[in-house]
Amino acid sequence: MPLFDGEPAIFIGDGQSSVGRVLNDQDAFNTITSFRTNFAFKRDEIITDTIRIPLRVSGRLSAEDRPVSISVVAQGTDAVEGRDFQILPTVIPANKSAGQALVVLHRNASLGEDPKRLLLQVMTNEHFPRYMYADSINVYNQVEIFMLDVFRKPDNWDGIYVNGEYREGSGLGFTFGDYSETKFRLIIEYTGVAEIISFIESPRYNRIDPKPPGYLSSEQWTMLNYRLQLHLVRYRQENGRPLLDENGQEITFPILPQF
Repeated sequence: MPLFDGEPAIFIGDGQSSVGRVLNDQDAFNTITSFRTNFAFKRDEIITDTIRIPLRVSGRLSAEDRPVSISVVAQGTDAVEGRDFQILPTVIPANKSAGQALVVLHRNASLGEDPKRLLLQVMTNEHFPRYMYADSINVYNQVEIFMLDVFRKPDNWDGIYVNGEYREGSGLGFTFGDYSETKFRLIIEYTGVAEIISFIESPRYNRIDPKPPGYLSSEQWTMLNYRLQLHLVRYRQENGRPLLDENGQEITFPILPQF
C-alpha cells in the first residue's frame, strides 16, 4: 500500500522519517525510540517533567480530532502508573497529520541510582487501523522512557546512537572534552539545562519545529563555547590560578570546530 493511500496509519516519528511501508496489525514488528529524564539536573522545586512524544500519521486527514491509543507494555516496565507517570489523553488534531503524546513524569523518593523504565506502545484503533514502518530510520511504534534522580555523567557524553549504531566520540565530549562533575555543573549554569543534544546530532533537528528540549543551533553552540572559554579566562585572572574540578584537574574546553 502506498504511503498516503487508503486507511490511516500511525507511528512515532519526528517528521524526518523515510518512505515506509504500511502494515496490518498482525504483521507489525516493534521498533523503539528512547527518552530520558534525570531530575537531579533540575531545580529542587521541579517535581514533574513532561515528555512530548512526536506522532505522525499517513493516509487520509480527518475533519475531527482523532484519539490515539497508547498502552503500557508491562514486560519491560518497572515504573508505576499514578506514582511515577501519567499518560495524558492524546489526539491527532482535526485536519492535521501530526500531534504529540504527553507523558508526565513525577519526581518521588522511589527514584534512585537505578533508572525506572517505562515502555509505551502506540496501538491501532478505529481511527488508525494500520501501523506504518520504515525500512530505515525514524519510524517507531514503541517508546521507552527512563527516569532517575541522581547527578551523574550524561549517557550521551562519550558517544551517541545513530540509526542503531553507537558512534564513539560524537557525544557531548566532542565539544566539552573530558567529563567531570564540576565541569558539567558549569555547563548547566550557562545553558540552564542538563539534557543537551550533542553538537554532532543537532543538525538533524534544524528544520523541525518545535525544537526538542536540549537543542542548540550552530550559533548557540558557538556562543556557548565562547562564554565557557571566557569564564575560564576570567576565573584565572580573578583568582591567579586555573579553575580545577573535583579531582584537582584543570578544567578546559576544546575550541569548537567550524563547519
